[in-house]
Amino acid sequence: MKTAVKTFFEIYKDMSAVTKYAFRYGTVLIVTLIVCAIFFYIQSLSSGLSFYEDLMFSEITVCIKECMGSVYVLPMLYETLSIIMRNR
Repeated sequence: MKTAVKTFFEIYKDMSAVTKYAFRYGTVLIVTLIVCAIFFYIQSLSSGLSFYEDLMFSEITVCIKECMGSVYVLPMLYETLSIIMRNR
């Protein structure tokens, strides 16, 4: 486990500045959306007929899924391709 964390930090250190900023600011966006989803989930449990809260919760969870794809997957794909090009 310790070597995996060390390897991750070595890879993170070698990443480009754009990828690091995407991770930092994208993580803040995703955490904010998660807090909003938790808020609407609690609101939907506490109220009787809560169509609006249920709809907001489901839409925000879909938004979280799409944001994770664009914040984490695309920069990691770029980094993978750049590592391949450097090793050639």
